Amino acid sequence: DAMAEASTEATGAAPPPLHVVVFPWLAFGHFTPFLELSEQLARRGHAVTFVSTPRNVARPRPVNPRIRLLPLPLPSVDGLPDGAESTPDVPPEKVDLLKVAFDALAAPFARFLHEACAGGDGATEFGKRPDWIFVDFAHYWLPPIAEQHKVHCALLYICPPFVAFIGPTAANEAHPRTTAEDLMAQPRWIPFPTTIAHRLHEAKDILHRRSPPTRPARPTPAGSGRRSSAARS
Repeated sequence: DAMAEASTEATGAAPPPLHVVVFPWLAFGHFTPFLELSEQLARRGHAVTFVSTPRNVARPRPVNPRIRLLPLPLPSVDGLPDGAESTPDVPPEKVDLLKVAFDALAAPFARFLHEACAGGDGATEFGKRPDWIFVDFAHYWLPPIAEQHKVHCALLYICPPFVAFIGPTAANEAHPRTTAEDLMAQPRWIPFPTTIAHRLHEAKDILHRRSPPTRPARPTPAGSGRRSSAARS
């Protein structure tokens, strides 16, 4: 809005509405703030293309007609459950496979952006080439694609409170949290009162992830063990 006001003051005319693409990571905690951003932009008269996979774009129900939902089919990956398109669809140990599938969306997105940019600057709303793309933490492959088409990128990072709660390495080493009760209490490096804390099941899950995997003992082949002193005598 500040950029639009500056342009208006310089030229005396209101700038044309933008075409903004938003593309969240495949998790509900990311869909919601990205959809809220889309609603805010649409209320200001801008056209918004909300990109995700088919099952995910079927879930939000934006009320503003200036928001277009664009599904990109998620490529299949060995080991990823059929129909899995977001973190609730997979167990924690398979989220990495979801990231592999997400990375494979680079080519479909590149095709979409190439076609979207073919409309040029004279078109309006969704026919207009995108002005901005809002990306999430996982889109390391998207900025180079946008740069090829001279489209601006912005990172919408929704995790600062979470990162602050985890704390820096030095603080964790100085005040290690080794029990569920530790993780359910306010960290010592948060200097103000807060009720934000891990729930018991979250704390237990964190501790479980920290513990090294247990491996079954290797069986000793028959006859290869040490003989007893009685057998040797």
